[in-house]
Parts: sequence; structure tokens; C-alpha cells
Amino acid sequence: MKHDTHEALTNPGRFKLPGWYYPAAGVLALAGFGVFGWSLSVDSHRAWGGYLIGFYATLLLALAGPFFVAAQYLAGAGWSVSVRRIPEAMSAFLLPAAALAAGVFAGAHHLYHWAHPGVIEDDLVLLHKAPYLNITRMGVSVAIGFVVWIALSTLLSANSRAQDLSGDARLTHRNAYLSALFMVLFALTFSVASFDFVMSLEPHWFSTMWAVYMFSMMMQVGMAFIAMAVSLLRKTGQLDGFVNDAHVHDLGKFAFAFAAFHAYIAFCQFLLIWYANLPEETIFFIKRFDHGWQWVALALPFVKFMVPFFVLLPWRAKHTGRVLVGVGVWTLLVTTLELWWLVMPALTTHGPELPWIEFAIFGGFFGIFLLAFGFALSRHAAVPVKDPRLAEAVHHHL
Repeated sequence: MKHDTHEALTNPGRFKLPGWYYPAAGVLALAGFGVFGWSLSVDSHRAWGGYLIGFYATLLLALAGPFFVAAQYLAGAGWSVSVRRIPEAMSAFLLPAAALAAGVFAGAHHLYHWAHPGVIEDDLVLLHKAPYLNITRMGVSVAIGFVVWIALSTLLSANSRAQDLSGDARLTHRNAYLSALFMVLFALTFSVASFDFVMSLEPHWFSTMWAVYMFSMMMQVGMAFIAMAVSLLRKTGQLDGFVNDAHVHDLGKFAFAFAAFHAYIAFCQFLLIWYANLPEETIFFIKRFDHGWQWVALALPFVKFMVPFFVLLPWRAKHTGRVLVGVGVWTLLVTTLELWWLVMPALTTHGPELPWIEFAIFGGFFGIFLLAFGFALSRHAAVPVKDPRLAEAVHHHL
């Protein structure tokens, strides 16, 4: 049922998700982890590679939410207040992700060459990196990262929801300070996590652009998901009076911008390494340009950049719901494809196989993400109704 603006502003209610949402997400999770369990007995390297891909892809989604919220608080942005519950809910996956991270450590011997006993001692390069490349240090770093992410994102969301009851404007200022702390600690912990989970798959290789490359990937898929979720929720009428074409258009612009930004960072990383032509650096791309992987590498600029770029380039496309939903689904799939291209050549010596196992396992992780996201979304008011900047958001126009 649709409400007029006055009624919506005084009583926005909670999000009501369709009855099929939780069963569908549950089936997706069960099917994905069922495939993972089956594939362990068939091809353990593909199974654990798929596990890492699914875990990391959904971790990026979960972290994009609180990063967007913190950026908006720091910028003093008013326009985004009415859509803030969506990125806040994305961080709900961080708690199950912390538990699922244990699976990465369980499969460490299948994923990380340096985790095998005796490997580091017999390799001078790895011996030099031994203080960093060890499971104990990685476990401590990952634990610290999750504590920081969960604690600060929970505080940001808790203050936002407490304001729904008290209307205390000081909570907005408090969240601005928390956002500054989050940004500093996030930059450090996310960089280390990106090194640990993905870059250390190639322990002899390194890139000084890796952290920003992973950040750009996070924001591309995160903004595409936020734009998709807002578009779908807006169709239900539950955001009437709060979200209009201008809000959706701005989210579409973010999705468009980060598609271009990620392509720029990915190309810069490739160009600097390839042009320098240093064997210890080019080995990463040589492995991913051989045995058939070159076709995936050549396809990525088209599917990851050109498709979303040209689809979102027209002005009208950025606030057309069905376009943003399509781009959101597409970006989720091609981000998984890119992670498959990054992860699997480190685990196999042959060319690519049809990645249905890896995508199915990603589906399992995405199912858990949707369960956590939906649960968080439906527990509180659909809009921060007593935020002092809400009036600015409501009157936001193109």
C-alpha cells in the first residue's frame, strides 16, 4: 500500500520482504554449500578455490555498505539519508562472514602454497617473507580486521537506529567521528585482508596497487548492489515519500563511476607491471595469459567495464529501475568471474574449466548474505525518520 508523503514521514514502518525471499535465499545457500561438499570429494582445489571466491566476493559486498555509510557521514551528505538503511543492512553479513572465514583457514593447505610445511624453509624468497607468510600471523590479522569492521559498523548502525527513538541530533555528529575512525582503520585492515586472502595466493609476487585494486572492486560491486536493492524496494512502495528519481539517479552515477574507476585501476596495475617487464612482477599476468586464461583476461575489460559503462552512460538509464537491477545482477556475476580469474590459475596448472562449481559455491555464500541482509533490513524502520538531514533527503531533486 502506498502512503502519502506526510504519513510516510511520520510512520515509515519496517521493510516487509516478500514471502518467497527467505526460502529462496535458504535454498540458494543450501544448494551452494551442497555443491561445495560434493566437490570436496571430486576436486578439492576447485572446491576450496570456489570457497575463497564466494567468501571474498560476499565480504566485499558486506564491507561496501559501512564504507558508503561512513563516507556519507564524513561528507555531511543529506541526500543519502533516505537510502541509508540498505547499506547499513549489508554489514549484517560481517558476523557470519567472521565464522565463514574459518573455512579459509581449514582449506589453507589447498589454497596457499606457503602454508605447506617446509616450503618456506626451502625457498629464499619465501624465507625472507616468513614473518608475514604464516598462518598464526594471518589468523591474528583477520581476527583484528573482523573485530574492527563488526564493532564500528555495529556502532554506526546502532546510533542511527537509536536516533529513530530519541531524535538526538548529537548521534549524527557522533557517527561522523566514528566514521573518521572507521576510515583510518578500514584502510589498514582491508589492505592487509586483501593481501592475505588473495594476493598471497602468489607468494613470490606482489603489487603496490593491490589494495586500491581490491577497493575499487569492492565499490563497483557494492554500489551496483545498493542501486539494485533500492530500485527493487522502491517498486514495493515502501520508500514512497522518501526516495525519488534523484536518489536512484545518484546511486546510478556511483555505480557508473566505480565501473570506470575499477577499470582504470586494473589497467594501471597491468600497464605498470607489464611495461617494467620485471620477471618477479610479470609472472602474475603471464600465468593468467596462458593455457586458455588469456580469453578470460581479454573478456574482462568488455564484461566488467564496457557493458556497465555503456549501459549506464545514458542519463535516463541511471534512474531506471530495471536497468539498475540488470546492472546489479550483471556486476555480481562478472565480479565473481574476475575473482575466478584471479584465484584459480594459482591453484591449477591447466586451463580454465566451465566454472559452474565456483559460481554455485558463490551462490551459497550469496544466499547467506541475503539472509543476513534481509533479517537486518526488516528489523528496524525503513528510513532514519528522525535524522536531522532527512528533510534535505526528501526534497532532493535532479
